[in-house]
Amino acid sequence: MVNNFNNKNVQLLNNVQYFLSSVIAVCFGIGLIPTLYDNVVNVIMVALGFQIIISLFRGRLLNVFFEIFLIGLGALAYIPLLGYFFRFLGIIFSILEIASFKNTFLYKQMEIRTFRMNQKSRGSSSKSKSKVSGKATPKFKDAEFTEKKNKSKK
Repeated sequence: MVNNFNNKNVQLLNNVQYFLSSVIAVCFGIGLIPTLYDNVVNVIMVALGFQIIISLFRGRLLNVFFEIFLIGLGALAYIPLLGYFFRFLGIIFSILEIASFKNTFLYKQMEIRTFRMNQKSRGSSSKSKSKVSGKATPKFKDAEFTEKKNKSKK
């Protein structure tokens, strides 16, 4: 399901998601005009629905989280005075999502780091076990409670 695309399909889906993110950012910007948010909220929700479907199909979970967060911001933007703050946040997060589509190096960097971290943790755990097994382990005795009973009787 994930990574079954050739380079042209990946680039096409990147461009589609880039365009949809741009539309979402522009719609949040238009929503800052007092009477127009009710008209553009439908466009935002439809574009976010397509974004989520494409991101799930491609296995881009970071984008899915961004889009779910943007749906929440779109819903919170209906609050009369606080709505302007949430619309402004919608613009900012849409721009961040656009940046993630524009710079696919971010995803490659995250995948490489997580892969390397998993390899290091596996390798270091086996080394640490061999080092610890060579050392003498301390032995613990059970506590004797008879002394405490004798002291409490006095």
